[in-house]
Amino acid sequence: MGFGAASELLPLRLALIIGSVAALLTAAMLVQMLLLRWRTRRLEKRRQAVAERWRPLMLAAAIDAVPPLPPLAARDAWAFILLWQQIAEGLRGEARTRLRELARQAGMAAVARRWLRGTGAARRLMALAMLGHLGDPADWDALRAQLGERRPDLSLMAARALVLSDAQRALPDVVAQLLTRTDWPVSRVASLLREAGAELACAPVLALLQQADDEALLRLLPLLAVIDEQEAAEAVSAVLQRVKDPQVLAAALAGVNAPAALPAVRALARHPAWSVRAEVASALLRIGNEADRETLQRLMGDREWWVRYHAARAFVGLPGTTAQAVARLREGLGDRFARDMLQQVLAEQRLQ
Repeated sequence: MGFGAASELLPLRLALIIGSVAALLTAAMLVQMLLLRWRTRRLEKRRQAVAERWRPLMLAAAIDAVPPLPPLAARDAWAFILLWQQIAEGLRGEARTRLRELARQAGMAAVARRWLRGTGAARRLMALAMLGHLGDPADWDALRAQLGERRPDLSLMAARALVLSDAQRALPDVVAQLLTRTDWPVSRVASLLREAGAELACAPVLALLQQADDEALLRLLPLLAVIDEQEAAEAVSAVLQRVKDPQVLAAALAGVNAPAALPAVRALARHPAWSVRAEVASALLRIGNEADRETLQRLMGDREWWVRYHAARAFVGLPGTTAQAVARLREGLGDRFARDMLQQVLAEQRLQ
């Protein structure tokens, strides 16, 4: 065969090689998918077997006492802990205490400690949750060290583990982390504080807000919804008196829900930022009284539409406000914008 013929066959050979490689890769992917499906089904069968064997024992422990336990294979630890946590999350008091004892007898403390020292994130998360539920003081330092974990999911789980273990001891450390852990969703932390209880959360939250700068306050003010209403009102009043940033002031006013904050709210009714004046009017709708009628009447004539709108809504919603009083005010208003806004709010209420 001459050189010309060989050169003509070269593209065909290349195509055959490429096709063979593609077929091998496709076959390899198919085998991998089949193996993955087989492994998933196998794990699901193991999980179901663990649940069938251990759920009755866990429920028996929750209801009465820890029954005699069968041995637990190491390969079933994941399924066991997952099932245990699902049941434990719905229990309180003695029932949860007995379930903890069952987990200890099954050797889960040692498993969780080993997983926590490992590198797998999923197992470390499960270990943190398990050790938090078990609440052994010997694990405190290991759990606390995880607060500095770079991954927010792991550090947050460590925070919950500490709170589950000893909420009173944990909360000052956990709440203080919020000054630097901007990657922690405040809503998640608020849920954690509610779980611990308003009484224990109050002092750490108040201490945190006293240290927070304006930027941090914007992020952390929602935590006030977790603590006692009176304490929250005093904290908001302090923020309203010391902060100058209009954005922070507006955010603080939006969280006002107790009459104890009224003096601080009223003091901002003439603030130069319209967003602050609008939130003052909204706050007076929630906590105002007859003494605020004059302030709201003046705000209904504000140059900003939103201030007028919230002021009109607050005036109409004040305790003791009658339809006759609103009608008299509307007729006596010399400001056309205030009169029109009051009319609009009354029309909205009729539609509702």
